[in-house]
Amino acid sequence: MAIVRPSLKKALDGFVYLTAAQAVLGDKVEYALLLPPINEWLLLQFLDTDGGRISKEINARHFMLWMYNPAEDAIMSFVGGSCDPIFRGSILLPGFVSMRMIKQKAAAEAKRTGKA
Repeated sequence: MAIVRPSLKKALDGFVYLTAAQAVLGDKVEYALLLPPINEWLLLQFLDTDGGRISKEINARHFMLWMYNPAEDAIMSFVGGSCDPIFRGSILLPGFVSMRMIKQKAAAEAKRTGKA
């Protein structure tokens, strides 16, 4: 099940709907929030809000956070991943961008600029 929201500002609303769906459907399906492309730094700030509470909740519920890039006609998974082999082969095209990669990039940039 996927819920689409137009911006990061509406992401929490999407997670509320996913949580409600999960309460009804349980683990029979996978749950994803689909957003348009957003700045990776804003995504990190969002996920790390309140000591990473949002990120922890997403992981605990096994939700996925996807972004659709219309310029590349691709969906990229930023948090979580599907267990379905069909999606494993196509959902990550043209390339997988993990939160680990983003955090490493943020740490390298902070070190480079002296803001670590």
